[in-house]
Amino acid sequence: MDDNHKQYKPKDNISLVVYLTSIWHYRRVSYALGFGEIKNRYRKNRFGFLYAVLQVAIALGVYWAIFGVILKVNTQGIPYPLFALPGIVMWQYFSATVSQMSQALHSSENLISKLYFPRINLLVSQLLISLPEYISGLLIFALVLIFYATPLSLIAFTGLLFIILLPLMTFGIGLCVSMVSLYHREMGKILVQLIQFSFFITPVFFPGTIIPDTYRFILYINPVAAIMELFRASLFINMPFDKGFLIGLGIGLFILLFGFLFFKKQEPQITDML
Repeated sequence: MDDNHKQYKPKDNISLVVYLTSIWHYRRVSYALGFGEIKNRYRKNRFGFLYAVLQVAIALGVYWAIFGVILKVNTQGIPYPLFALPGIVMWQYFSATVSQMSQALHSSENLISKLYFPRINLLVSQLLISLPEYISGLLIFALVLIFYATPLSLIAFTGLLFIILLPLMTFGIGLCVSMVSLYHREMGKILVQLIQFSFFITPVFFPGTIIPDTYRFILYINPVAAIMELFRASLFINMPFDKGFLIGLGIGLFILLFGFLFFKKQEPQITDML
């Protein structure tokens, strides 16, 4: 082990470089915890990955029937399944991961008290747990995209950027929620409920264009809404690019930076706070 790893101790005020190096050094902890939970989850579930596909299919069917067929929501000429699928897949990943991260430190108290490793690696592992559902959902979207043969934008490849940005922003929000839960467990649960409620003000199953200009700022400050709308705008020719969503993108990146630095500062006290 090199000097950087030897310097990393629970109560040291280590530099950012050493901290990042240590997180990478202990990456196998994240892999073991994350993929171990995935194996455990699908071992107990007889349907395996089919269950993840069914979740997406059922959600799509419900939204399609209500908003695509009955209410006939204007999706700028984009077939409703193509419009709604990215929102459904992204929201399910975001919602599940933040919920898992909010309780990860408390549920792993025995592990934290017995073994030493960067505590943030425990939260990194939570990003992996819902990854199979996220990837399978995106693959379903790709198949539906091929089926409809919808013309794509010339910058469609930039959609990959937003696919990667979602887990990063989810991680930032999850870090903040986990720290709130650490200080006040019940407040953390309330915060998770509020985040779940934000589903109704996130363009999962409706386009942001249906929100009146007076209230559009509610969407602009929502990082998840920004990811969804910018992903659609990058992919589809008919989807207008609203630069207001760059605000949400900036807020999401700020939360990621703030959450990471705050967690780093508080990490030496985590064991005592559990």
